[in-house]
Amino acid sequence: MRGLSWQDNARCAGAGLNLFFPDGGDTRRAKAFCAGCPVWGDCLAYGLEEDHGVWGGLNRAERARLRRLRQRLTVLPAADPANTADIRRLLSVGLAPERLSEVAGIEVEIIKARAKHTGRRRGSRLRQAVVA
Repeated sequence: MRGLSWQDNARCAGAGLNLFFPDGGDTRRAKAFCAGCPVWGDCLAYGLEEDHGVWGGLNRAERARLRRLRQRLTVLPAADPANTADIRRLLSVGLAPERLSEVAGIEVEIIKARAKHTGRRRGSRLRQAVVA
């Protein structure tokens, strides 16, 4: 969608700003609210350059991680350890492999393979996110 017209179809249209820009920094409720939004991709694309709040289900730090991943993918393969770490972290915060594929331009199968590739045992939440 062009411009900000996607906002009319957003699940959060009419919701209070405090949910997405919490004073206390807890963004879990906002992220859960974003999970079923039909325009999450447009929202995330808009929010990639925003410094505050939750956009497309990701907080500021997670959006920064996604920006770094997208930048590194232009010169390094997804199998690079730094990219693998970012892929795993983004999945662990609840970003579905299909959504990560869409916004990062990586095939879902590669994302799932990177999520399973680890030198140490950790993150049952991550395995659950990939299986789901």
